[in-house]
Amino acid sequence: GLTPRDLKSATGRRYLTSAGLRLVNVCSAATDSYTRVRFMREEEKEEAREKVVRHPKESDLKFYVRRYCVVTGLDSHSILQHEFETEYFAWAKRSGSGLVEPITKRKLLEFGIGFERRSLEVISSTLWDIPPNLISQVERKIVT
Repeated sequence: GLTPRDLKSATGRRYLTSAGLRLVNVCSAATDSYTRVRFMREEEKEEAREKVVRHPKESDLKFYVRRYCVVTGLDSHSILQHEFETEYFAWAKRSGSGLVEPITKRKLLEFGIGFERRSLEVISSTLWDIPPNLISQVERKIVT
């Protein structure tokens, strides 16, 4: 089996190097996240289906957050911006209410949702594993 390793330790760095790998820190629009929110689990969705009703003149965004998300107040709970927007716009298109509004950080802050550009450390065999549009935004951490 595989043995857990601390990849930031000297032993872990040697292990990565011997396998032709390196750690790369990615911090770009691809890592933008909405914080203090998470998607509901399936059982929560079932429960909300019966309890959450749309208010008159409520925007699609506000209803979507109340119906499919849990605003937790915990910074450790987050949803990638791209994932949230993809799910929201697909749902809004299916619902067809016509009250779709653009997603803005200010609007989500009104709901108690924060925004953060997160730094993610990933293992890469070469820098070309990273999409070309992100390479200029990558801080290279070559493990030696």
